[in-house]
Amino acid sequence: MAFSKSGIDEAFDFFNRRVKNYILGFNALDQRGGFDSLLHEIDGTENFSNMGGNVSTALSICAAKLASSYLGIPLYRYVGGGRHTGGRPARLETS
Repeated sequence: MAFSKSGIDEAFDFFNRRVKNYILGFNALDQRGGFDSLLHEIDGTENFSNMGGNVSTALSICAAKLASSYLGIPLYRYVGGGRHTGGRPARLETS
């Protein structure tokens, strides 16, 4: 994933010119099959080199948080966290 070195102003400009109108009103519950694919389509590259990794990641996280809030479940449950721990919240481990 490409991370833009051009700065926040260009990222906001890209969002306002190329992204905002496409995602307004989009169903956040259709994230994997729809929203994330839409971001790829808007960007037009495989690695988000037009949109930038920061913008695409922020938008994807925002959609996931919106969907989990709408469903009334924690974000980690919405994104599938806890499966490998028997349904308990995953913990970060340090060595």
